[in-house]
Amino acid sequence: VYGVKKVVSRILDPERGDIFAHFGLETVCPTKLTVEAICSAIKPMLEEKYVSFGSHMVRFTTMEIPKEFIGMTPVDIEYEENETLYAIIRADSTMEIVNNYNVVMREGDKLIFSKAI
Repeated sequence: VYGVKKVVSRILDPERGDIFAHFGLETVCPTKLTVEAICSAIKPMLEEKYVSFGSHMVRFTTMEIPKEFIGMTPVDIEYEENETLYAIIRADSTMEIVNNYNVVMREGDKLIFSKAI
């Protein structure tokens, strides 16, 4: 009617996000964003984090690099179904998005895997 192409709903109760997602609406929850920011500030990096994209869910898992992965590239890793290496956090705290398979994993890296669930 008004030519609006995208609607984003602000919700205060994170548990209601599923209701909006069911109707194809995207949501922003200040409560959830605040809690995540505080947790990130007081904890070391979380091992697992779930992110929803509409009605789809992605799990991000962070792990210290296994010794056997040092010197390998993302092609050398055996993945679970619907999983990929998303990024590498280097020992100097920089993050490198894995957008090609020529990246070499090094000692001190943290690996971030993403998996559609």
